[in-house]
Amino acid sequence: MAEFLRMSNPIQHYAWGSCSVLATMQGRPAPTADPEAEMWMGAHPSAPSHVEVQGARRGLHEVLPHLPFLLKILAIAAPLSIQVHPSTEQAQEGFARENAAGVPLDAPHRNYKDDRAKPETVVALSEMWLLVGQQDRARLARLAEHLDLAWLELAVQTPCPVQHVLELPDDDAAAAVRASVAAASRTSEPDKAESAAAGQSGPGSQSEASATSGPSVHSAPSTGPEAESTGAAPRALSPEMDPVQRAVALIRLLAHHYPGDRGLLVALCMNVVHLAPGQALFTPAQQVHAYLSGTAVEIMGCSDNVLRAGLTPKHVDVAELLRVMSRTSEPVAVMEPRAEPGGTVSYPLWDPAVSLVSARVSPGNPVRRELAGTCMVLVTEGEVTVVPGNVRASAGQSLICLEGPGTATIEGEGQVFLVEAVAVSGQ
Repeated sequence: MAEFLRMSNPIQHYAWGSCSVLATMQGRPAPTADPEAEMWMGAHPSAPSHVEVQGARRGLHEVLPHLPFLLKILAIAAPLSIQVHPSTEQAQEGFARENAAGVPLDAPHRNYKDDRAKPETVVALSEMWLLVGQQDRARLARLAEHLDLAWLELAVQTPCPVQHVLELPDDDAAAAVRASVAAASRTSEPDKAESAAAGQSGPGSQSEASATSGPSVHSAPSTGPEAESTGAAPRALSPEMDPVQRAVALIRLLAHHYPGDRGLLVALCMNVVHLAPGQALFTPAQQVHAYLSGTAVEIMGCSDNVLRAGLTPKHVDVAELLRVMSRTSEPVAVMEPRAEPGGTVSYPLWDPAVSLVSARVSPGNPVRRELAGTCMVLVTEGEVTVVPGNVRASAGQSLICLEGPGTATIEGEGQVFLVEAVAVSGQ
């Protein structure tokens, strides 16, 4: 019989996190003293969840050491670092290399925390903005012309604009950042007809060009008025903006939070992507990306390998990032949830042995699932009861069934996400 256990999940206090989102979701006082960026649900040894098994509190890394996924809630109040995750082969090589060099696992300058890949899919709970992949070169050229950015015109002529700006000498990068901020300052409200000439996405596409500057200075997100080097508080990104307006808003946003950071230049070379609640995006290994704002559920390979290119006070290793990063980008493809029988919607994942579904539970409309393996239930809204066991969980809480087969029924009222993994060994 399936038995669900209540999970105790760690919260990561990264500088870009919100002081209210997770606390409000869980019914705790807000604002919190420190930012709360991510809630981790999984078996990664650096921050495992805990469960009570036969009267003893145990880490999930001890109970399910081979759990193939890590589930998170992201609460993004400031842009995250521009980053790349390695492939399995790259992670194995990098992990072994740093081990051989004697780099401690908890060293701030360590790049590889484990030997696994970190593909990831993010599902928006609120309006969400992201940077994903390298932008179309023709669109970048039109944007460079419209904003009169000589550094971007040069970058477009290179095989990989992102690589070009990351390899700029510090003085050149700093000058390019200043030029971008100046361009945003003199471009207050671009005329729609004029700025449309700077490039349009294809029909139905959610991606647009955006501007950032590579990291010559790396610092924590700045929030005081003195941090805004473009004058007034930055205007929020909006789906109604055209490409130039989005680029200008992006420059102002990043200059506000990370003044002088070269990551601004990298961001300008990337696609700006908008997700509405319920929409999702898959980021494969080796693809450059960053999250700008919003609240989301994220599922990924059970890894914490991150190579950063800017917009962060954490360790930046441009040479290693460029060694790992793909020089080409696939077209941005926003995923819509697929309706399934029983009132659930599903999101395709990179691993056929792992599934992700979401459902809205209401009185008289429970969700029933036949479980074949390990199953995690995350509540993001309301309160539900999982049968058998009559285990209750409210927003911001999660449960786990260590093994199937069995049948689970979720009753009550709220929004839930279910992740199931088959053939999980190591119990």
